[in-house]
Amino acid sequence: MRFLDESSLPPDLQGSGEYWKKYGKEILSWIDLSQLPLLPIGDGWIDPGKALQLTHDEAGFREALKSHSSAGALDRFSAAICSLEFGKKHSPLIAIARDIGGPETARALATALTRKTDDSRFLFCLACALEVIGDVTALPSISLAHFRLRRGPYANFFQQSVDVFVGKLGISPPGLEDWSVPDEGDPGEIVKFRQAQARRLQKAMLTNRRWTVAMFDRRIVRQPVIAPLAAGLVWGYYNQAGQLIQPFVIGPGFEYPAPPAGASVGVVHPVHLPSTEAAHWRERAKALKAPFDQWSVPAHNLSTEDLQRDRVPRLPDIKLPAATFLCRLEALGWQRTKDRTLFQFHRRPFPELGVRAVIRYTGIPLTYGAEWPDQSILECFFTSDRQPVPLSQVNPIAISAVLADLQALSAKPLRG
Repeated sequence: MRFLDESSLPPDLQGSGEYWKKYGKEILSWIDLSQLPLLPIGDGWIDPGKALQLTHDEAGFREALKSHSSAGALDRFSAAICSLEFGKKHSPLIAIARDIGGPETARALATALTRKTDDSRFLFCLACALEVIGDVTALPSISLAHFRLRRGPYANFFQQSVDVFVGKLGISPPGLEDWSVPDEGDPGEIVKFRQAQARRLQKAMLTNRRWTVAMFDRRIVRQPVIAPLAAGLVWGYYNQAGQLIQPFVIGPGFEYPAPPAGASVGVVHPVHLPSTEAAHWRERAKALKAPFDQWSVPAHNLSTEDLQRDRVPRLPDIKLPAATFLCRLEALGWQRTKDRTLFQFHRRPFPELGVRAVIRYTGIPLTYGAEWPDQSILECFFTSDRQPVPLSQVNPIAISAVLADLQALSAKPLRG
């Protein structure tokens, strides 16, 4: 190992060191050089003090430094600086993170900032770094920093920077949710994080969310916040056609069955299981600590013959007062279509499933003085991009939800 001094550095790394002459003592007062790694330059090594000087000199030296050392080495060096217990000299941190840092620096900086809950200026420092560095694996630490510093004066600015950062990642909202769960936190914080994640897992079941096996293992099974919640549910392997291949549960040692080739993973919806098999898994799930009642969701299936149609068969034979009909329908989440003369359609969107359910009924006139006749359901069907969709191409979860609504509409009205 050969250490380099100023004269033995490449010409573009030799400089006046004016910045260091002016601020060096101040910087060294809050940086412990013994905790910083050596930095490889060409065929030699620069000691931490010299490397730190170069990172703080004019931008040209930082550019030269990047050209003479690997990105990984620079990232480890800057991450080590950011991970130290530092004082209120946050400007050098911004310079390091912006100019020579990478994803590892962003994670180290975010982790260090979570300890500075009494000074939101450090949140500003992280926000500046986010706009130019980092990848999706930095999000857990960033989320924890955001949670702890969310009420500071820089909170809005930080959120804007996170939005810019997320936009650069180019990942879908569900994928973003997987990475935005903090990997650590105080006990009280963990409780709050888990409350939100329980709702997210329930939504994942209702919207047919799928994970790759690798992402499931990394951000569900072994994720400290979500792992206890996931262990309380019945999961399943699904094939590319969306059919359930194999239900399973997660064992106490993070063990679960090996996946079939090409399979994805999801929370099992009861509609995906035959009634006898559903009863078996419902009984087995009683021994688990479920974050929500996985088996309380109605499971209504159509026969193979019925799936060949383009309209839902056997509609409920009802005749309800118009006001009662509207109240019931909209309480179930159905939305009115815009019309100036006649209400005749209500729809229920299933955006994650790519369809919209439509109910057509007798019709309620909107003209002044017109009487509202009793309402009956005339037809129910599904559309996508305003085009009818055969029932065979509609996700069973959407069909089951609509059949449950139709059944609720035909129930006897409650008497006050």
